[in-house]
Amino acid sequence: MPGGGTRVRGPVMTTAAPEFNALDDELFGEFAEQCSIVRGTDAPVITRCLVDDGAQTLGQHGRIIGNKRVLTFIKSEWSPARADQITVRGAMRKVDEILIDDGYTVQAVMHG
Repeated sequence: MPGGGTRVRGPVMTTAAPEFNALDDELFGEFAEQCSIVRGTDAPVITRCLVDDGAQTLGQHGRIIGNKRVLTFIKSEWSPARADQITVRGAMRKVDEILIDDGYTVQAVMHG
């Protein structure tokens, strides 16, 4: 790469200034919803997450080929894993994949 730089693909883990973490906490406090999570045979854990029901999967030429539910968690509160069963808005779904883990928040795509 010109100038000796390094090309980076995908999400990059950064250490944000404390004021940005406080802002995230305020946003989660305002917009997050309560959810219940079961991992394996463990007892349910109650935490909070941001719910995005409008996340779209784009195909060739920008065509929408599907919609999905994406949940965002503050990693220090809960770090989702595949097959976790999460109940939010009265519906239980399993985690299908981890979309992004930037070290502070984790986004999980729900099955179904």
